[in-house]
Amino acid sequence: MKFKILILCMTIFSTNLVYAADSSAPTQEVKANDPAKALTFFVTSEGVGKGADLGGLAGADAHCQRLATVVGAGNKTWRAYLSTQTIDGQPAVNARDRIGKGPWYNVKGVVVAKDIASLHGDTLDIARLGNNLSRTTALTEKGESVKGAGDKPNQHDILT
Repeated sequence: MKFKILILCMTIFSTNLVYAADSSAPTQEVKANDPAKALTFFVTSEGVGKGADLGGLAGADAHCQRLATVVGAGNKTWRAYLSTQTIDGQPAVNARDRIGKGPWYNVKGVVVAKDIASLHGDTLDIARLGNNLSRTTALTEKGESVKGAGDKPNQHDILT
């Protein structure tokens, strides 16, 4: 079975759009004329073509930026949701520190997480509320679901 190495991509800054949706209600949709303007989160629709060799954080970020540009959302700064370890004297990088404060919206304008605390479930109360990441909301930049368990073929392998 061949897996695609996919990446979670997120903008580092909250969008400046004014949304008609209540960001505290994760299932609300954004009322934007152009879905690309609302897009601040996606799972890549394709890998970089070299397996898990993403070219480091810079290569993964460039891949996110490239795919976002193709769908009209390249005017934002995109980051791969990836961490690194300390290596060759370079400090470790935490994915959480690279992605800003949110909120994050998928290509259809649905809130997947309203802020960093809800994305990670920072407290027990916030964890109970949860984020809105699911198979139906963690979409690619093209608005497609990622083929996973139960799909034929199961082609996913998402790095986070």
